[in-house]
This record gives sequence, structure tokens and C-alpha cells, in this order.
Amino acid sequence: MAENWMSHMVEGEDGGVYAILVDVAHAESMPDRRRPLWCMVQVPLKKPGDNGFGSDAERNTIFEMEDRYAELVSKCGGVYVASIRGCGNIGVHVYVPAGAGEKVAAAAKKCFVGYQIECGDEPDPQWEQYKNILPSPEAAAAIADMQLIQVLQENGDQNEKPRPVDHCIFVPRAKVEEAKARAKAAGFALTGTMDDDDPVGLILTLAHAVTPDEVATWRARLGDIADSLGGEYDGWETVLVKKT
Repeated sequence: MAENWMSHMVEGEDGGVYAILVDVAHAESMPDRRRPLWCMVQVPLKKPGDNGFGSDAERNTIFEMEDRYAELVSKCGGVYVASIRGCGNIGVHVYVPAGAGEKVAAAAKKCFVGYQIECGDEPDPQWEQYKNILPSPEAAAAIADMQLIQVLQENGDQNEKPRPVDHCIFVPRAKVEEAKARAKAAGFALTGTMDDDDPVGLILTLAHAVTPDEVATWRARLGDIADSLGGEYDGWETVLVKKT
């Protein structure tokens, strides 16, 4: 399974602010019946600082430890799903086969050398702990947009420059004509269809900048249309616009 890591911020029940790095790829197939045991390693930061997030240097050191721990967890048949930082601690979350708790706890002690870690586990066959730390659909969409915009910028894109952007929605076949009409009224041109199955995919194109605000605005506009017709928004793509 290809990894798909996303980072988002949340306020915990204790009032603290936490940065969650989670592999959302598992959301497509959870719960994983082969790995019903949730395990967590809590690593106290040596220098948490005023904000409780610690320094970049210490975070990078612990990142390397997490990578080694993830390798050992994998050898035990488990998967590393999340790292949560805040309030002076880093929590590393994994799911493993039943009965593997002691093995991964021992692995953690080998990896997080120099830290007074705490290890815990509990049966979680429905992956509720994982569900609780996933970003909301809205947050996940915004994160995915930012990741794509960043890729464009890294390749020299001038994201404030308008250009044709292709958006895709899927709607039930019976609602296709209504979706086309409403998208056209919103300023979109129909530039392609995927009608071999039901629901039907519509490629809808509009010229706009690919700043986070612009993308969010038009994603929301088409998302509202698709949702109201029993369909869904499926993403966007565009061309690079470089300096000339």
C-alpha cells in the first residue's frame, strides 16, 4: 500500500494543541482485521519549549528513531500509522497482530534510546483510535490541495496566474444534465466525460489562479453541486505556468 501522509492541527480534550502526522492511506481499507491491536509509545521531549512542540533538532532526532521503530514494527507484521506531537510529548501509533504487543514494546525500547518512554496497547479491532485522529474530509481536501500546489511551485509554477483548471465530479447518470447546467451557470465549461459507468464523471474547466483560496472556492462550488445531486467532487489538475 502506498503511503499518504497528511499533517493537521487539532485541539485535544485537555485543551492542548497537537500536530498530527497520519498516514491516511489506511482509511481506504480500515479496519485491518490482521492488525487488531493498537500500540502507542509516548516519548517525552527533553526540551519541549514554551509551546510544547520542542525544537526542530530534537524532532529530527526522534524522527530517525521513529523510522527505525517503524522498520521493527513492520517485521512484527505491524504498520506505523501516526505520530502526534504536543504538550511536551510525541506519541507514536502503530497497529499490530494480536499478541505482538510485547514485541513492539521491546522494539520501542531499543529505538528510543535516551528517552524515558511509556508503552501501552489495547485491542482496537475497529481501528477507532485511528479514526479519531484522521483529518475531517474538509481538512483532508485542503491538505491535498496544498500538497499539489506545493508540487507545482517546486516546479516553477506562478500559482497566482490564472490558467485553465480541470475539475472532476461524479454524479448519478440521472442527474448528469442537471449537473452540467448548474456547472455552466457557475462559469464552468464541460470539457470531458467518463460515462462508461454510473456514476458519470464530468470534467469541468474554469480559468483561475491556483492559490489555496481560489482552489478552495471552486472546489467548494462544484462540491456543493455534486453533493446535492448525490455525487462527489473528485479533484483537480492543471498545467504549469512559469515565468516567461
